Amino acid sequence: MAAPVRKGTDPKKSRPSHRSTHDRVTITLPRATMQRVRQRAADSGAPSLSAYISRRLDESERELTFMEYLDELFHAQPITDEEQRWADSLLGL
Repeated sequence: MAAPVRKGTDPKKSRPSHRSTHDRVTITLPRATMQRVRQRAADSGAPSLSAYISRRLDESERELTFMEYLDELFHAQPITDEEQRWADSLLGL
């Protein structure tokens, strides 16, 4: 009789599987979008499409958090016209 297997454990490897720490989702994307994402994942050297998407989502979340911080900062203390002209000159605007 086989030993009972803990939920979330891969019985072949006797260690926690991704299922214990990851959720599986299904999404539908246009074929052209999926081709671009697969190519970007391959070009990035990511070990898998899932790893690439996970990393990009994490990066996007950090970027959004930073942008929210900047929005709050500028709302609390708006930049002066002089500072705006300086920033525009750096950006070539």
